Amino acid sequence: MINSLEEFAHWWVRAGKPHRVPDQPVIKTDYTLSMTVFREAGYQVELYLAQPNWTTPKHTHHFDSITVFNGGKMLGRRGIALDENPPWGSLENADIDIVQPVLPQGHWHQIRATDLGFSFYNIQYWPEEKPTTATLGYEGASMGPIHDQLRNATK
Repeated sequence: MINSLEEFAHWWVRAGKPHRVPDQPVIKTDYTLSMTVFREAGYQVELYLAQPNWTTPKHTHHFDSITVFNGGKMLGRRGIALDENPPWGSLENADIDIVQPVLPQGHWHQIRATDLGFSFYNIQYWPEEKPTTATLGYEGASMGPIHDQLRNATK
C-alpha cells in the first residue's frame, strides 16, 4: 500500500517507470509538450518536454508534485512567498532518475530552459479531484496565448 507521494515516486522509478497511458491527449503549450503516462487513483505521472530558452512565470499548483529529471538542462527555484527570489538551482545529466524533493501544493516555483531544453517527469498527487494535467492545475500568470486558450477552454 502506498501512503505518500514520495513512496509512489520511488515505487514508480524502481518499477522501471511503467507507462499506462489514460485516454487523454498530448497537451501543447507555448513552450512545452506533455502527456500523462501513468495514473492510479489520485497519483499521476506526466512526461514534459520543454523547448530551449524560455522561463515560466512564478506559479503554483493545487497538488503536491515531485520532479524526476530526464535530460537537457533545467533551472528552477521555489519558495513560499511570491516576493522571495532565491537563487536558481540546476538539474543536469548527473540528476537523471533522481527523485527530487516534494513541491507542496500552493508553494510557488519557476522553471527556466537553457539552450538544451529539457525533459522531466512530473509526479503528482491530486487529493481532492481526478487528475487532469499540471498545465491546467496551474495558478499564476500565463505562459502565453496557447496556454490562455487551454485554460479558457476548461473554465
